[in-house]
Amino acid sequence: MSIKSVLKRLLVDDLFREPSRPEPVLPSTSQNSNHSVQRDLAIVHGTASVRDGQVIVTDPINDGSYATIVIPENPLIQVYVNGERVEGETVVSRSHIVDIQFSSIQPRVSYDVVVSDDELSVSVRANVVKGVELHLKDDRVPKRRLKLEIEEVDRYPNPASPAVILDLLYKNGFHGVIDYPAIHRLCTARGTQQEVVLRGSPPRQGKPANLRLSTSFQTERDSLFRTVRLPKVAIGTTCAVIEPGFEGVPGVNVYGVPILPASTTPHLPRLGDGVTDVNGDIVAIREGRLVYTKHRIDVVPELIFERNLSSDDGKIEFDGNIVVHGSIRNGAIVKASGAVIVYGDIETSSVIGGQGVLVGEGIYGSTVISGHHQIVYDRLLQLLNRMIPELSRFGHEYALMIAHAIKRFDAHTTIPKIPGILFEKRHKRLAQMVEQFVDEGSVELSNIDPIYRDLRELIETTWSRNYRQNVSQKDCEIFLDKLIAFRRSLESSPTQRTVVHAKHVASSTIRSVGNIVVKCNCYSSNLESGNTVAIQQALRGGFVIARKSVYVTELGSPLAVETSVRVEDFNGFIRAQVNHPNTLLEVHGRRVRTYNTERNIRYGGSLQYDQDRDRR
Repeated sequence: MSIKSVLKRLLVDDLFREPSRPEPVLPSTSQNSNHSVQRDLAIVHGTASVRDGQVIVTDPINDGSYATIVIPENPLIQVYVNGERVEGETVVSRSHIVDIQFSSIQPRVSYDVVVSDDELSVSVRANVVKGVELHLKDDRVPKRRLKLEIEEVDRYPNPASPAVILDLLYKNGFHGVIDYPAIHRLCTARGTQQEVVLRGSPPRQGKPANLRLSTSFQTERDSLFRTVRLPKVAIGTTCAVIEPGFEGVPGVNVYGVPILPASTTPHLPRLGDGVTDVNGDIVAIREGRLVYTKHRIDVVPELIFERNLSSDDGKIEFDGNIVVHGSIRNGAIVKASGAVIVYGDIETSSVIGGQGVLVGEGIYGSTVISGHHQIVYDRLLQLLNRMIPELSRFGHEYALMIAHAIKRFDAHTTIPKIPGILFEKRHKRLAQMVEQFVDEGSVELSNIDPIYRDLRELIETTWSRNYRQNVSQKDCEIFLDKLIAFRRSLESSPTQRTVVHAKHVASSTIRSVGNIVVKCNCYSSNLESGNTVAIQQALRGGFVIARKSVYVTELGSPLAVETSVRVEDFNGFIRAQVNHPNTLLEVHGRRVRTYNTERNIRYGGSLQYDQDRDRR
């Protein structure tokens, strides 16, 4: 066999020969015993706990896990392990040095001074900011994952010395009575707290003199007019007593500045012509009705008629009250400085009452005026407001013309002509207003008002048509001063608010400086009030003027009879439950005419036109 054949056979045998399997090797007896010991030993994990503020760590045994600590998110806590700061969850070992550091907030207190608005007390506010100390909370149960818990302990400032607050008061220059218990409470305050620590001396108010009516008087009630009146008194009756007052005592504020008490100037009512002051007692000097208001006390004579009045009785004028237990009819003229009280009707007559007109029934075809003196005063005041500037210009031009005329060679003949030239060429309106000033007043007003009487006499003797061409500069100054004083007196005197009260009104003219009250209906009449008009049922036709407001239940007529209502004040208003067509409403120049029936209207005031229609 050749070498080539032998190699070929060897290769083929190697390809088809089954590989040989190794014999299994059995472990020895010593190796089996080592694996059995390892399975019998327990695995012990590492733990961590906190005792007395210290972290206690145990290491694991037999391949156990190491313990971890969880650090809370708090800027006041810093944890270091072996000198390196750690955060979150960190693995620890017994060999590690765990250092926990805390930052604390120190308590503090500051003081602020607060002075009251009236400067009669000083308060000190202690602004206390409490401190905080942190401690590691004990957790003695060992845990594989220990979450550190922090305890916060509040700390408060140590009690301050009262000298701190006293020194604060001294440096601010305060004076007064010191409240030491309040200072002690502030020094030991454990929170923000404010106390009054010093007080000034408030002024002790005095008492003004007061007028007290006699206790023996019993009021009289009138069921018809629902009024209450004081009784009639005889001459010599003590009507009231002036109770003396006393002055107040000044106080001192916390800066040591005196505080004056309020004025004790008595505001006693003016004494009328029917009473006088006798040693502090207000005594009646005539027989009549006692009248007492805030501004006036008087005894007013009363003229009583137990019958009807007519033109056959002539013109009746009386300085006092007129009481008619009947009616006023057939062209009668009745005028009283006090009140006119009529228990029946007023028919086709003229009635003037200085202190009001009360009518138990109706007013028909008549003229009724209430508070006629106040109406005259209102007109005079308006005239004075125009007259005083005009007279001032007259005096200024008079002085200017004299300054020029005095330089002329014929000054002695020129200067006397200046007043006439000024009246004729420059101040015709002043001459007209002077004459109107006399015409607006009356002899009756001159009798009751001495200031008006003096002005009237001055006009008649110096400024009337026959004498005004001879007025001098001195006359101008005197006249101007008197007019200004009269205007000041009118502006400061209380306004009378007299009333007209009636059940029905028809085809009449009524004027009142106060209210006008109609309990039932008002037909085709002209009403003018210085305050409010109230008509409790229907207002049909006519014209109504009021300064502040008008109240009507039914305004106008279903037949569209024209009815006009005007209110003068900017904030005035007109109210009606039913408003018929063809009514003209005006408030402070704002007008509206209605063409349909409306309900519950309110026109004027803050609401330009507010109506709530009844849809039921």
